[in-house]
Amino acid sequence: MSFQERWIAHINDQCARKGFGRVFQMALREEMVLSRIIITHNVVDVDNWLSFREERADAIATLGGSNVMDFVAQDGSNAVALVANVEDVAPLVSGLASPPPELHATMERHGDLPPLTIYIER
Repeated sequence: MSFQERWIAHINDQCARKGFGRVFQMALREEMVLSRIIITHNVVDVDNWLSFREERADAIATLGGSNVMDFVAQDGSNAVALVANVEDVAPLVSGLASPPPELHATMERHGDLPPLTIYIER
């Protein structure tokens, strides 16, 4: 089962629990289109970066991302990656290219080092 199918099943379950009709569920299924993105970059300290997992997920959520997962390089280098799902890639890409002051401060606290490379599922 794909991520989108699992997500739709989850939303359908939540809708059923809250008493929303099947019409809403079907409209949601037709409207929802998610893309997966991967962001890679280096960090100053991997352990420090990992300690901010929840804060990073919240920051990505402000740019429209969800289901954020963190990855570290197997070779022990300071290379990291994260994967997230987004409905609209443009706000996330522009937000990371020119981060607002709050996001920039968050990235500095996490030890993110430019450049960030963003891969988009097609």
